[in-house]
This record gives sequence, C-alpha cells and structure tokens, in this order.
Amino acid sequence: MKLFQYILAIISLAFLASACDSTTSTSAVDPQEPTIVDIAVEDDNFSTLVGALTQVNLVGALEGAGPFTVFAPTNDAFDALPDGLLASLTDEQLTEILTYHVLEAEVGSAALQPQQSVATLNGEEIFITAQGMNVDINGNSSVTTADVLASNGVIHVIDQVLIPDAFGTVVDNAQKRYFLSALVDAVVAADLAGALSDPDAEFTVFAPTNDAFAAIQDVVDGLSIEELTEVLLYHVVDARALSGDLQDGQTITTLGGGELTVGITEGVVTINDSAVVTSADNDGTNGVIHVIDSVLIPGGGGEAEVNGTITINNVGSSAWVVESIDGEGISADTGVENATITLQEGLRYELVNLGAGNHPFQLRDADGDILIAAAGNGNLQDYEPANVVVDEENGTITFTLTGNLADWVATYNCAPHASMEGDIVVNSAVL
Repeated sequence: MKLFQYILAIISLAFLASACDSTTSTSAVDPQEPTIVDIAVEDDNFSTLVGALTQVNLVGALEGAGPFTVFAPTNDAFDALPDGLLASLTDEQLTEILTYHVLEAEVGSAALQPQQSVATLNGEEIFITAQGMNVDINGNSSVTTADVLASNGVIHVIDQVLIPDAFGTVVDNAQKRYFLSALVDAVVAADLAGALSDPDAEFTVFAPTNDAFAAIQDVVDGLSIEELTEVLLYHVVDARALSGDLQDGQTITTLGGGELTVGITEGVVTINDSAVVTSADNDGTNGVIHVIDSVLIPGGGGEAEVNGTITINNVGSSAWVVESIDGEGISADTGVENATITLQEGLRYELVNLGAGNHPFQLRDADGDILIAAAGNGNLQDYEPANVVVDEENGTITFTLTGNLADWVATYNCAPHASMEGDIVVNSAVL
C-alpha cells in the first residue's frame, strides 16, 4: 500500500507540475491523491516533523481540504536546534512553532515576490526573500526543494526550523525581517548585538526600517562608531513596553540616557513627533520591537543641547558683525564686517540676531539657494537631522550642523540686503 501511494504521488506531482501554477482552490480532497501528510509520511526525511504533528494532533488538520502551503523542515533541520529544546517544549509551544510553518493558501514558488511577508496559521508573519532559484525564509532558512504538490496544497522543503517571535530575542526578531537589515548591520558594526541578546534583559526597541536609514544615508555614512552607538542606543529603552503601555505625552528615557516623547492620536503612535510606529508589539523573549518609519536623532525630539552660541548684529544695511562667540567649535573675528565664521560639523549652534527685525538671517549654499532661514523658507528647514528651530519673536535660529547642511552650507546673509554676506567654513567631524 505504501509503495502504491508513493508511485501515485510521483505521478500526480508530475501531472500537476505541468498543468498548474499556484492555486487557492477549496475543493474537497481527492482520496485517490496524496495529501500533504501522505507525502510527508512516505519520506523518512520528515519523520521528526510527522512525529511532532502527531504529538499535538495536527495531522488531521493538514489532511483537510486546505489549501495549505507547508514549509517543511527536514530531520536535519530539527537536529540543528539547540540540544534538548524540542523535548522541552510544551504541546502549546510546539503547536505554535508548527503552525508558524503553515499558510492557509497554496503558494507556489512562481507566486513569490522578491521580498514579502506572509501571515501564517499561528497569526505571525514569516519574511520571504526570493532571488532566482534561491528562496530564504526569515533570513536563515533556505528552501532546498520547492513546489512538492499535494492534493490539498504544496510543500516547500526547508533546511532550518522557523522560530516565531515569542522564542527569539530582539536581535533574532530584527534579523528575520529583511526590511530591518540596515538596523541589524548597524547594531553589528557598533558591537551591540551581544548586549541586546542578553536573555535576562527587558528591552523596547524602536526599529527604523531600511527606507528610514536610506533617507539619511549621508548622515549615517559620516558617523564614527561612537556616534553610531549613541544613535542606536537612543532607539532602545531598558524595559519592555507594549503599545498598550504607552501613553500620549509620555517621556521615556533611553538606554543612552536621552529622552523620547510618545504621541498617540486616533490610535497612531508617534515618537518625537516625527517617527510613526508602523508595526507594533513584535514581542520576544527579552523585549519587544516597534517598527518605525524614520531614524530618531538624539536631541531631535525636543530641547537638544546647544554646543555654541554666535551673536551677530548689523552695521546699518551694509554688513554683519560678530558681536560674540561662546562655546565649542566656533571661530570668527569679532567686530569685523562680514567676517568668516568657522564651525564644527556635528555640533549644535544657536545664532542670536540682534538686528532680526529688519535683517532676517539665513544660510545659503554655494549657488545662493537658501538652506535654513528665519523666514522658514529654506530647503533644509524641515531636515530632521538638522533639527532647525526658529524663535519667531526674536529671530534666533538653532540648528545642528550635520549631514546635507554641513555639506552644502557656504554663506550667511541678510535676506533683503545683498551686501550683508559672509562665508561659512565647516571643519569635518572628529572621528
């Protein structure tokens, strides 16, 4: 009987492979064709999987009409798990893991996108990347045989067991998500992966996507390891906080000592009035991940520390003079008309304009385009890394000299008076 079923399976697979792509049929199972369970039972490479399914009474479910897609780990995949883990699982935990390998639809390899997340039978998502014949699941499990067709779905054979979030650290759960690879790379570069994998810790991680990092790539590329570490620690809280624990207006202290401000409007959670939480409550063994759509910049969400102050005044409408300088990373000749001002990349400056009423201040690039201005009309006015703040009452401008602003700024001037213009020199950040 087993030999007959095996031959029948091969014949039916050959026929279906030539006649079908992926399908979502819900028709009853043909008793003359092998189900997903039949195929698994007939293959000794799946004996551990079949035993696990039997233990938690899932065999009957996978013999149903379906259709199903099963990412089926081999015996070797189960053997690669830490010693004793499989035997230590409760039936409830084992069920959670096994149903994490099942989709409630038939999805053939031809239907896979280059990158996609798909909901599984246990309610969590798996994360698929496909390039040509290479298909990976959760970043570490490869499909070794695709499109084994059954009467009630399809099997894709995989070489690693897929682990739901509940069994992974915040590092594990970030690594499986292809859209967080830039964050993972940064965490590894800053040598933080070990600390964030601490099984005894409790973390909340606000995790920026790859697109969020790409939006400020020029800033990221210029950071030293120490600066990168500071930015990353600004995204981590030393406590587990699910979305239901967050409150509108709440201030949270980060692992690096900075502060984040939570905003909640009509169910939408924001951090520092800029980053939106797009996927919440990805909960693991040592903390929770909330995915956000922009990178949080230390000091970018409120009162950032000012490193230096420049006070300027006007000589009629013909020139600026620097009245005084105070703090780090500034040099300029005081009392000299339109003096060159030298600043340090990466520091935050406050520019006090004593003649602001008639002489609105602005910074321009080498082509004369306005970058930031007291009038609020600069091309980088809303550039988050610069965190531009204008005091409309007295014309004071505060900004962080970083990224595009540090690269492009060339002059300072008065908006209506062309003769009131001096050069800005930027010294590179000290690495």
